[in-house]
Amino acid sequence: MNTSSKAILALLGTVVLWSFMVVLAKDAVRTLPPLTLTFLRFLFAAIPFLPFFIYQKPWKKKHFKELVAVSVLSYFNITFFIIGIQYTSAPASQLIYALIPVFIIIIAKLFQGQNFPLVKTIGVVLGLIGISFIFYNSKVNSEQPIFGSLIGNLIILGATSCWLCYILFSKKLAAKFSPTEIGSTSIIISFIISIFPFLWEISSIGYPSISFGLYSSAFYLGFFGTFLTYILYQFAIKYSSSLTVSLATYIQPIFVTILSIMFLGDKLNSGFIIGSLFILLGVFLTSILS
Repeated sequence: MNTSSKAILALLGTVVLWSFMVVLAKDAVRTLPPLTLTFLRFLFAAIPFLPFFIYQKPWKKKHFKELVAVSVLSYFNITFFIIGIQYTSAPASQLIYALIPVFIIIIAKLFQGQNFPLVKTIGVVLGLIGISFIFYNSKVNSEQPIFGSLIGNLIILGATSCWLCYILFSKKLAAKFSPTEIGSTSIIISFIISIFPFLWEISSIGYPSISFGLYSSAFYLGFFGTFLTYILYQFAIKYSSSLTVSLATYIQPIFVTILSIMFLGDKLNSGFIIGSLFILLGVFLTSILS
């Protein structure tokens, strides 16, 4: 098997692992307090990242303080996701994350004055129509769980904004740090931050009774859904085209929807499908066509 084929398998593996992570997180927050689950996720991700952190010693580099500051965005992304997934559906959460290419176009236009082809502008409009449709239905169709709640979707939008900023700022640091230096620092800093909200939560409500199954879910979120996916995704980025990597944006919401129907009992309706098509078509136009 050549390197390109391995990269495609790595990307598909990333999508599968991420998708199961979303469904498991949705299921876990039904029982576990969100800040406790966040702490456990960072714990199980930080342990395998720690050898990379110690070996590479990123703290000795000149711009380490900047990397620490950017790492805070990683913490808020995952924390907002865990909190938000309580109040929205797994498919809706991934459609919001899928809009990142659309948001990048908007930022480039508003703050950098970049001009884009008409097709990309149409993509932005379609994406915004789609997400507005999802948000509107989450407000007025509370009897349709697939749309999630408005507050849940807004929290996920906050998580997406943090992830977008993390991507943009960490990209600027990519010339100064290796991918594993950025990844290990981000997770270890996030783990340290997560200790304090976790201690506050258990002091308020007590340490919850956690079954072996819940610990297994938290381990999956940390090791497979965070550490291993990071390694696989970086491998895919390095050895495949940007077009191939971008396909994950479209595959993951679909795969998450299938899993949520199978394991969480979610039910699709025509309104959600219409909103999804607008979003995915908009993302397609903004990220692939030029």
